[in-house]
Amino acid sequence: MYVLIDAGFFVSRLARNWAPQGRFRKWMNRVEANKMSIGHYYNKVRKSLYGELSYLQMRINQAGFGTAEIHMMFDGTEGRQARGNLFPQYKANRVPTSVEEYNASEYSIRDIRDELRAVGMNPDNLRNKWISHYDAEKEADDLIAEFVADHPEDTIMIFTQDSDLYQLRAINETIRFHNFTEEINPIDNGFSYQHYADWKALAGDSSDNIPGVSNLGPKQAAELVINYGSLENIPDPYFLYYTCTETAALVLANVITQYQTDNDITDATMKRKWGAAIMNLKNGQAVKLNQSQYEKLVNCDAIDEGYFQQHNDRDNIMNYRTIIKLPSPLHDGNI
Repeated sequence: MYVLIDAGFFVSRLARNWAPQGRFRKWMNRVEANKMSIGHYYNKVRKSLYGELSYLQMRINQAGFGTAEIHMMFDGTEGRQARGNLFPQYKANRVPTSVEEYNASEYSIRDIRDELRAVGMNPDNLRNKWISHYDAEKEADDLIAEFVADHPEDTIMIFTQDSDLYQLRAINETIRFHNFTEEINPIDNGFSYQHYADWKALAGDSSDNIPGVSNLGPKQAAELVINYGSLENIPDPYFLYYTCTETAALVLANVITQYQTDNDITDATMKRKWGAAIMNLKNGQAVKLNQSQYEKLVNCDAIDEGYFQQHNDRDNIMNYRTIIKLPSPLHDGNI
């Protein structure tokens, strides 16, 4: 039996504790006001973090894994760079506001282990017999996935809040998941976990700043995977999208307004017949449309196809799948 813990647990806990009303911030305010010694501060922080470890052990025991071998997986400081080579804005939504220019292929995160060391804790020996794993060039998900791949028939529980790890059931169908509060069961989307990365690439992943196919939600993405399987089998029209720039939209705005006036058509009728995008264009706003939205819009006599540019997003979606896929082909050489 094994327990694998995503050490991002500490990142979220530290963020909460350092928030304006968090305990660490309040204690530091007392230090800065000379109402608490720095030594006392470190003792309180260390005690708080050891309490987090006790909490984890309690949840592990509750799940019936009290005798399991426990492995803690830390994110590498350059872990997101390999994925950043495919998509520079990977995890851009997790970057501090102080970062003016972000490119994931060059970005390094802070090493959470250093923060643990700073208060006198040893990240390689957080609790008796807990085993820590770290690779500067890999994310915690990579370490977890590689461990699972090496133990395809063992009993494993993964503590994480990252749903991307659900795809590991394609390797070990008995894997269990815990979100640090309770055990959870992945939602059955009607397709094999073998195609999880195909689905997520289509649907997008806001937590990692992956956009997916324009205007395509999780339900529609699942239908495509059920009907076609992998991305390679999905017909081209599903990857097409059309854009109208703000400059072109400003020209169209006058045309649409005049057309609506000449034909005495209400806004509600315009939206019903040709989609909400026509009102955006009427207001001079740039739009991005999928194939079906575009086909509906250009049925309007006021809309000239020449104002739109066609794009094929298949290559980008394939890159997103590579980013999401675990174990990562970026690290195992299968790309």
